[in-house]
Amino acid sequence: MKLMKTSSRFHRIIPILTALAITAPFVALAAVGDAQDLVTPIANNILKTVNVLVTIVFVLAVVAFGWGIVQFIFAAGDPTTLAKAKQFLLWGVIGIAVMASIFGVVTFLQNYLGVKSGVLPITPPTVGGGAGGTAAF
Repeated sequence: MKLMKTSSRFHRIIPILTALAITAPFVALAAVGDAQDLVTPIANNILKTVNVLVTIVFVLAVVAFGWGIVQFIFAAGDPTTLAKAKQFLLWGVIGIAVMASIFGVVTFLQNYLGVKSGVLPITPPTVGGGAGGTAAF
């Protein structure tokens, strides 16, 4: 009995979903000119904010890792200080890895969606190609 009720509900929803799937591209294409002008500044502000936050947390993770190294050096064999130093080192490495991956995901999404944040991407220096084989930095 329950199967029949669920089946009849599902059959009512299918035409509605089909109609939405057919009309959605037309609605999206009709809104491209105005929506792009509204969305781009908002996306740029969000990207700038995320980039600043990721950079700040990344720097904090590096500082925590450095503090763990300093504590590890000055522990002088004390087990409690060594344990604290290892915790700082562990959380520093975890923080650096997480922030690097978030930065990578944000950069990927930025490139995939075609949104420019107004910040030039970091590119490694190229070697060669210059006059006399000098490195171009």
